[in-house]
Amino acid sequence: MKWDKIIYFLLATLFGIGLFFPIRKYICEFFISFLIVFLIMGFYIKWAHKKEITNTDCHKYDKPKFANMGGYILLLGFFVGLFSIFPFVSGFDLYSIMAGAFTVLLVGFVGSFDDLFKLNELQKILLLLVASIPLVAILAGNHTITIPFYGSLSLGWVYSFVIIPILILVYSNATNMLAGYNGLEAGLGIITILFMVFASLITGNYLAMIILVPMLGALIGFYYYNAYPAKVIFGDVGSLAIGASIATAMIIGNMEIIGILLTLIYLINFGLYAIHIFIVRGKGKTISACDKNGYLIPTNYEKNGKTFIGWHALYYLMEHLYKGKLTEKGLVRNFFILHFVISLVVFLLYFL
Repeated sequence: MKWDKIIYFLLATLFGIGLFFPIRKYICEFFISFLIVFLIMGFYIKWAHKKEITNTDCHKYDKPKFANMGGYILLLGFFVGLFSIFPFVSGFDLYSIMAGAFTVLLVGFVGSFDDLFKLNELQKILLLLVASIPLVAILAGNHTITIPFYGSLSLGWVYSFVIIPILILVYSNATNMLAGYNGLEAGLGIITILFMVFASLITGNYLAMIILVPMLGALIGFYYYNAYPAKVIFGDVGSLAIGASIATAMIIGNMEIIGILLTLIYLINFGLYAIHIFIVRGKGKTISACDKNGYLIPTNYEKNGKTFIGWHALYYLMEHLYKGKLTEKGLVRNFFILHFVISLVVFLLYFL
């Protein structure tokens, strides 16, 4: 089955769900975001090549060029879809929605600065913490969280001034780190947000869906162009914003626990990379190469003149697991299956 057929199947499925749940306005929000990205992206790709806003696909032997910074169109679709629902948000916490949208926008700006000026790690961390200020300022979210097998835990001011900035910082970086292969970050984002949408439906948490649904629509529209062989990539402007939207939905929708459980693959990868950067301080390639047969060459890193197996990202570990017999397309497929299975098990255990 071709990916375009899969996309339309998902759209039809979501529309069908909307007929049986009180979420028709969210279906409209979804389709607006999807169509904005799907219809505009083709023009953006041509314009980006003309203006040389491109990057090299390092996972192809012939190193083709694809359009870069397509995340601008992703954000355009997200915000048009988001604001289309505003006439119907009576009864919802409008301040939380606006603060969440502003945070996603600010994170997008941080990604744009990183794409254009190559921020260092400290600069990016500080700017992402600043981006969380709108949510901190309104004391967003419920400061009491429910932990399975434990009960309720009241965090008070710690939630607003510590947990919110950490969630925005970690998730923005986490989605940006588990990326770099055709369709990977878009596909993982789609799987994650789909499960979060279903969790919102089960719990009746429609506030979180106001943020999640337009990002889902925008990601599916983007995936059509980003799937192997990719014609466009997000750039940091898009990959950071995906994580910010997930974290924002967790905060304003009080979905912290299920959100964390559904994003374990991101958090494990983030932890590996953080250990490598701040503790091990190893040096080496950060992007895999590809041989003439299309197989990914396993990535290593160096420290004190010695070479070590690249364990600092899950995709590097997967490359070594397959001992040089894994294609980019195969790696992305494996991650989709792994993330879907983990998310499904977590989802069933949490709600059953």
